[in-house]
Amino acid sequence: MSRWPDADVAKYRYEIFGGGPLMWLSIHSIDLLRWFLGDVEWVTAQVDLREPTVDVETRVYALLAFRNGSQAVVECGQGIGPEATIGHSITFYGEKGTLHVCDGFGARYKNKRHPKWRAVPFGHKPGDWATPAQRACADEVRDLIHAIERDHDPRCSGVEGRAALEVAMAIYESERTGGPVALPLSNKTSPLLEMVQRGGYGAVTWRA
Repeated sequence: MSRWPDADVAKYRYEIFGGGPLMWLSIHSIDLLRWFLGDVEWVTAQVDLREPTVDVETRVYALLAFRNGSQAVVECGQGIGPEATIGHSITFYGEKGTLHVCDGFGARYKNKRHPKWRAVPFGHKPGDWATPAQRACADEVRDLIHAIERDHDPRCSGVEGRAALEVAMAIYESERTGGPVALPLSNKTSPLLEMVQRGGYGAVTWRA
């Protein structure tokens, strides 16, 4: 389960972000979920387009079904409550335990042997960087440098970015069509833009 709350939805515009909190925030969650679970087979979702002051979504709730049989829930936007901190979190529920990764908190786990949360050390020395986000950016830059020097793809290549984007488009397409959407997508245009152009800002009907 990925949760990414964001109350400041007024800043989003389609021409700038290509979407709302799904495209600006949870696209990273989708990429990370694919890193752990592989390719997505189908999605079903509800996308809140009722806010009249913006031309994008303000809230998303999506179920992702992966080809290996795993499933994940992606929540983002207005009204999404955090589990531990204000920021982004991903929780993995496995057969032998639970892993919780959260911005500003780090990672923790619990299982039958350790029923209370225990911190997961990452191996960074104190003082390397001020925040986990900065350490992550440093790791990304190092990986890109190594990819250039050794002439191979970075860990998050353009192919992986395209795959994450396709999942996000499938989430919008699920709202547009009112049901599950299989990947790869047959619709090569933006389902979000189609919905906005069809109904005007905030005029798309919300399915209860």
